[in-house]
Amino acid sequence: MKKVLKKYKILIWIWSAINVFALVVNTYEIKPKISMPNGNFYLFTCYDGETGLLWPFVKFEHVINFTYGTSDYHFTQFNGIFYGYDIHAFLLYMVILIAFLGIKIMWKNQRSAK
Repeated sequence: MKKVLKKYKILIWIWSAINVFALVVNTYEIKPKISMPNGNFYLFTCYDGETGLLWPFVKFEHVINFTYGTSDYHFTQFNGIFYGYDIHAFLLYMVILIAFLGIKIMWKNQRSAK
């Protein structure tokens, strides 16, 4: 078991760091944004509630249409790389990591028993 964990230590740290960062960004609503002439570009998220989809199967950009006076305006907004990431996604991706490591440990134990 220790050999498998040592072998995949970098993967465990990177996977966990990315998932914890994504959860913190959405939980504490950290929304740095770059305003552009044709729309907004959110770096991490513009998450304002339920998207109904599991990350990364969310819509990362959407078009904002509105009329001001007699002119129509169309803006494209990038919602951020962690848009829609929530506790459900965090738990799922952590379970995937644990399952991957569990399978590797069982496979190593079976190979060493032969």
